[in-house]
Amino acid sequence: MKLFATLYTAMTLEQLVQSICPAEWGYKKISENEFSLQAAGVQLTLEGCSDILMFGELHLQLSEIDLWVAEFAKLPLSYNIDIHADEARLVRRYQQ
Repeated sequence: MKLFATLYTAMTLEQLVQSICPAEWGYKKISENEFSLQAAGVQLTLEGCSDILMFGELHLQLSEIDLWVAEFAKLPLSYNIDIHADEARLVRRYQQ
């Protein structure tokens, strides 16, 4: 599934990545304003500052994605996250 999101926060990009990246996932700093998150079934890119774009692919169960996004509620951020099964079919939308 494809993930497209915009995250709004006063946190630095590195703080945000550390906060949303589960222990079993890894992350890599690509540049000052870009990080890559990787794990089995996960390939995401985050870029920007304040208004952060997150995009990539998730090959996880929807229940796993639901639990991951639920953790975002503990953070000082708002977001719009869309999960698509293909280019046209929206599977989930998360907003806060």
